[in-house]
Amino acid sequence: MEGIIKRLPGASETRPFQVRDISERDLPLVMSAQERSLELLNYDESIFIATEEDCIREYISEDRFLALGVFSKDELCAYLFMDFEASREDSLGKLIDQKKEILPLSKIAILDTITVAPEYRGNKLQRKLAILCSSAAKDKGAEAVYTTVSRTNSFSLKNLIESGFTEAGELQLHGQARVFMKKLL
Repeated sequence: MEGIIKRLPGASETRPFQVRDISERDLPLVMSAQERSLELLNYDESIFIATEEDCIREYISEDRFLALGVFSKDELCAYLFMDFEASREDSLGKLIDQKKEILPLSKIAILDTITVAPEYRGNKLQRKLAILCSSAAKDKGAEAVYTTVSRTNSFSLKNLIESGFTEAGELQLHGQARVFMKKLL
């Protein structure tokens, strides 16, 4: 995916962007974008749960994950991490009450994270990445994508809904109340 993006909300100058796999060399850019996002949100973990560097390194290096970034020039504008093994003990799939779900965990992809760097908000990147990851999940044989979001994170909640996700309940994740969202593919 390629397109045109504005660096700051309301800016008139545009620049090209491209979506590509995140590699190990991009790790400092991911950590920096996450830190700027956390700072903007006053480090409020009820809105945004930070990902440790070792975990991000795993997302980048292991085949069970999709790690995509939106890049403009040498900047990382946004990124996503998706897990294709919902049955693992450390996966969101294990937190979902399987008695209420009709799909086996092998048919579910977990959208772990979408983060947009503060200076690139307002470009609908979260929505574009949510749609892109749904397509990638379908290509891998998934029949649904699951994710969570804080109810107080109204922008993310709205973007997920506009990307085809629906609210499917509430759960506790890392000690925080989260809205459980899913999208059937």
